[in-house]
Order: sequence, then structure tokens, then C-alpha cells
Amino acid sequence: MAALSPKRMSRKLVAGITYPHDAVTSNFLSATTLMAWRAFLTVVFLAVLILAMVRWFSKGDSIYDLQCMSRAFFMFTHLNHFGLMCYLGMSTYLGYRFTRAVAAQRDMDVSNVTATIHSLLYTFNCTNHPIVVVVYWLFLSDNFTKSTSTPGRFVSVFMHGVTLVIVLLEISYGRMRMNWIGIVPVLVLLVLYTCWAIIYHAIGDAWVYSFLDYTKPAAAYMYPGVLVAAIVFFCIMVLVHRLRDAVVGRSDGYEANKEVELSATRLNASDNV
Repeated sequence: MAALSPKRMSRKLVAGITYPHDAVTSNFLSATTLMAWRAFLTVVFLAVLILAMVRWFSKGDSIYDLQCMSRAFFMFTHLNHFGLMCYLGMSTYLGYRFTRAVAAQRDMDVSNVTATIHSLLYTFNCTNHPIVVVVYWLFLSDNFTKSTSTPGRFVSVFMHGVTLVIVLLEISYGRMRMNWIGIVPVLVLLVLYTCWAIIYHAIGDAWVYSFLDYTKPAAAYMYPGVLVAAIVFFCIMVLVHRLRDAVVGRSDGYEANKEVELSATRLNASDNV
């Protein structure tokens, strides 16, 4: 269908987002400060991810080690953590290019592919991290209370709490926005993850998460429940972005700002004649 073609969806996904301006500037922080903060977070997220992988790879005997190693790459929490780290790293890179372009007084172009990937990462993180936090503390928190490992508890709190705080901070001081068309890739991602989890079950005869076992009665409401939760949280986050823009205002974008600066330069030049 033409309405769902990749090019058309990409245009709708980034509609109202001026790249690179909205991706690398803030209503409260300078572009350089924001870039440095995101670079710091990227390093922290990488360190936590390495710690989580080391924990999984060091469990049990050799057979169970192999199962743990594979499960580490199938856990939705780990994938979400990696997705937020990629968003922060990508934003840092765009911020670095932006600050260099400003210093050199030249334009900076961002390809449609780059803008689409960045917008997708942003939409995924804003929607999925609230789901991860709610599902974990409501249904899987026994893993936390039974754990006696300090590193394990730290990783759990970070991946099921701190990450959501970072997402909320990104929303509050950032200028990115979410468009309604983003619900389509969000739901597609959840379906793809379900297929990914079923592949894990087919390989190791075990489930990444017990509630994904479709042979149990709970699956009858957990599967549709997660999809409904994704829609609800997506809508909430879209409204949160609208509320932020209503409270703190919204820049007219990089091109508009550049035109204002150009007009001011021309005015000053005419005054000097």
C-alpha cells in the first residue's frame, strides 16, 4: 500500500523534526554541554552492558553457560538497553558534527536514512522503556528480591529504572518529538521480538521470559496485554511531548534560526554602509 511505503512512512516519522537542530540542541543546555553529557552516558551504558554480559557468561556449568550466553542476546531488557545506548551514541556523533559545523560557519546535512534511524531509536526508547519497568517490577521482581549479588542488583536497578529516568530527561531537555505514525514500527518491533523469543525457545527448549510460554493460560492475556500496553504508553509519551512543547515552547528549527541570523547580518551590513 502506498500509505505504508517506506519512503512515505519515513517522511511522516520525521515530520516536524528539523535535523540536525532538534536532535542536538536543548531548551536548557548548550549543544556542547548536551553532547558531552550524552557521550558520558554512552560510556556508562556500555560499562553496564559489559557488566551484565560478564554476569551472564559466568553462570553455571559449561552447558548452562551456553544457554546463558545465548539468552543474554534474547532478553528484551538487554536489547532495550543497547537501543538506548545506540541512540545516545548516535546523538553524540550528530552533536559533534553539529558543533564543528557551527564553529566552521557551514551547513550540516543529515541524510534521510540517518534521520529515520535516529527517529526510530528515539520512538522505540520512549515507548519501550516504560513497558520494561512496569512489566519487570509487576511480574519479574522476584528475580531482584531473591538475588544476593550486588552487581546483579545494580544491573537490574539500572536497566529497569535508571534507563527510564534517562529517557524522561531526554524528553524534558531535548527538542525531539514523536509522531503518531511511530506506533506502526513500535508494534512491528514487538512482533519481531516475539518471533525472536520463539526462535530461542526452539533452540534451547526454554523461554526467555516465562510469561511468553503460549502453552500456559497466562499467555492468553499477556501477549495482547503487552501490545495494548505499548499503544497506551506510546500515546502517553506523545502527549508528554505535546505538553513539554506547550510549557517550554518549541524552537522554529535550525533553518529558521539560520535565516534570522542571516537577516541580522544583512541588517548590520546595511547599517555600516
